[in-house]
Amino acid sequence: MTSDATPTTQTPTTQLDMRPHFELFVERPPDQVLACLERRFHEVAWEGDMRGSHVQVMVPTKDRHLWSPWLTFDVRQDEGGSRLEGRFAPHPAAWTLFMALYAMLGFTALGLLFFGVSQWLADQAPTALWGLPVLGALAALLYGVPFIGQGLTAQQMCAMRSFVSGCVQEQGPKPPESC
Repeated sequence: MTSDATPTTQTPTTQLDMRPHFELFVERPPDQVLACLERRFHEVAWEGDMRGSHVQVMVPTKDRHLWSPWLTFDVRQDEGGSRLEGRFAPHPAAWTLFMALYAMLGFTALGLLFFGVSQWLADQAPTALWGLPVLGALAALLYGVPFIGQGLTAQQMCAMRSFVSGCVQEQGPKPPESC
């Protein structure tokens, strides 16, 4: 390994975040980083997709679950090398369902609010407003779902991050110290 392949900055995914992210700086041009990643996809079991400087890393189909993470990142030119900025998320269909449930809760809350205010303005008991705390509790429960998923997929997320780090360092994947 040459010294220009050593990542100089890596931001781990240790904070609580619905869609954890990472950032990695490599002292190599983006085309070399992308070529290395493309070559490594053919050598190991990880599945991936590359479109220009946009990369997706997925858990192999045989090990994939509903809650398995997808790593999406971009390789950008930066002063003195390349910056990889990525996010972990569930399968895009699962993430879309999650956001659709949030939208349904929001629209239902808005409808209950309008109906409750209409009841109040018509000098009726605003019973529809009793649904708002229930929807708030459901939203809080829904907010916790990604953190449960992250707990279930911690090893897969660590292995993905290790795969990307190993690729840009031209080494085999090895777990980082923070896993």
